[in-house]
Amino acid sequence: RRQSEHLTLYRDAVDRLARDGLIYPAFESRAEIARMVDEKERTGAWPRDPDGAPVYPGNGRQLAEAERAQRLRAGAPYALRLDMIAAVARAGTLSWTEQGAGPDGETGDVPARPEQWGDVILARKDTPTSYHLSVVIDDALQGVTDVVRGQDLFWATGVHRVLQALL
Repeated sequence: RRQSEHLTLYRDAVDRLARDGLIYPAFESRAEIARMVDEKERTGAWPRDPDGAPVYPGNGRQLAEAERAQRLRAGAPYALRLDMIAAVARAGTLSWTEQGAGPDGETGDVPARPEQWGDVILARKDTPTSYHLSVVIDDALQGVTDVVRGQDLFWATGVHRVLQALL
């Protein structure tokens, strides 16, 4: 599959998540997010995702709907983020079966902890999909039942499991 040939499918998934109230546009640049995290870390450690990157502070989630609409009309760049709190509440407790071994020897039934990643990006104004979204849709459409990924993506499986449950 070439993802570039299936952008409509990814957009449909984004639209569905939007209708379900599970995504929101965030307008901060990477530099602005880094400054926000730096400010927050002045008063203590800020949470990090399993890869060690700072978790998005969530400012876009609190933005008033009128402000969001105004920024979208003005053509401001944005990232569409999954509201992970709402997503986990809707999806419930999830896990996956690991037949190999995770980075710390995890095997068997592994609890999915997508909340560790915070509000992940699912698409951008100029990019209709992210890896997280497209891989879940592609795997489902191709009937994939077993996935082999590098250990660098082991914990990202939690994000994929929540998206599977939602879609």
